[in-house]
Amino acid sequence: MAKARRRASKSPATASSRLSRVIGAIFTWMLGTVVSLVAITFFGSMIVLGTTNPVTPIMGHSMNPLLFEGDLAIIKSVQPEQVSIGDVVRFKVTEDNKKKLGLPDQILHRVVSVRSSPSGLMFTTKGDNNPLQDTFETRADNITGVYQGMIPKAGFAIFFIQAPEAPWLLVVLVVLALAYLAIGWVEARMQAAKSREDLLTGFLHELPRLQNQINELTAQLRTNPPIGETPTPEEPLPTA
Repeated sequence: MAKARRRASKSPATASSRLSRVIGAIFTWMLGTVVSLVAITFFGSMIVLGTTNPVTPIMGHSMNPLLFEGDLAIIKSVQPEQVSIGDVVRFKVTEDNKKKLGLPDQILHRVVSVRSSPSGLMFTTKGDNNPLQDTFETRADNITGVYQGMIPKAGFAIFFIQAPEAPWLLVVLVVLALAYLAIGWVEARMQAAKSREDLLTGFLHELPRLQNQINELTAQLRTNPPIGETPTPEEPLPTA
């Protein structure tokens, strides 16, 4: 029976199941660690940089060679009067300019001039890689932050999350994860049942040998009783 237990514990199916569980645990730990670090970094940046949107993924090539497409710019909150010529700022594009010029919701460009107007400070900006400055001015209340640094190519992750297909892909990933967990659970149940079956088979296989050993020991005790006891007449041994 002990041999049967050893065979069951060392079977390829058991090793495969254990390896699958280890890989699953490592994957779950890594995923949880990455998500936690991203969340801590993002919310920590919000506190340190004083803005609810501390990062901006770069689209296009207007800020080459400072920033390239796919880079993730880090933005700090700033008061408009603190902005100087030469600063790279993030600003919201007005609805008129978005429709007329086909621009995105926000842009990251360098300030080339600042002037006062009856409605407040007005900023003229330019992309470092553009031959001409922007054809519009930006009001102070549309400045949302100043550039602090960047993470190379990290913006592609934001583009991926913002893609229309992202929710469907997330659903697929969740389904696959649930399927993986379900398969692991079924495999563990099947392996447990197989181990019990192997143990029972081993016990039944060893039972005749154990019965023979018991019969031999009983016969020896009758033939050679302990000191002080007399032998008993031979009686038919019970059969298995």
